[in-house]
Amino acid sequence: MEQETEINETNFHEYFKDLRSPPEKGDVIAQYTAIADFIDGDEKRQIISLLTSTENKMEATAQVMRKLLFASELDAYKIPRQMAEDILSGMSEDECASKPYRYTLEMFFYAKPESVPRDDPHWSVISVLNLEEFLGKKEGDPIQSKILQGSDDGVFDDGKEENGGNALGLSLHEA
Repeated sequence: MEQETEINETNFHEYFKDLRSPPEKGDVIAQYTAIADFIDGDEKRQIISLLTSTENKMEATAQVMRKLLFASELDAYKIPRQMAEDILSGMSEDECASKPYRYTLEMFFYAKPESVPRDDPHWSVISVLNLEEFLGKKEGDPIQSKILQGSDDGVFDDGKEENGGNALGLSLHEA
């Protein structure tokens, strides 16, 4: 009989680890995706400040969106652009700050497959195919790579069926 584990705010970090930490054997990458509203707060005021500065700070705004607000790559650029367009069209900074902007939030963690919620559309699993091989390497071992050829459709293919033709060596599937 399978024992159910309750994961909550107090023990979440025990089951879902930051991607900057090293993975453990059997880990997968757990992805949490949701729709969020970017509302007034310190981060939004920081974005507005970057957008209204005299220097080009688009990359900095995208970094704030990705690192602090967990925005998807697309929305990390799209939301600041929408905000800039609103300000350029005559909206005041306070009006822009009070206007909610909807974006896709994406968070990634290392986790054991059994810790990732099943039948929840917010969660998906990215399996790392060569993780066991990577974990067997010692500090100072050389990292090897090979150049893959792109096809006409822009998809990389190394010709290996077991790799699924995925240049990153990742297998994407729902949890």
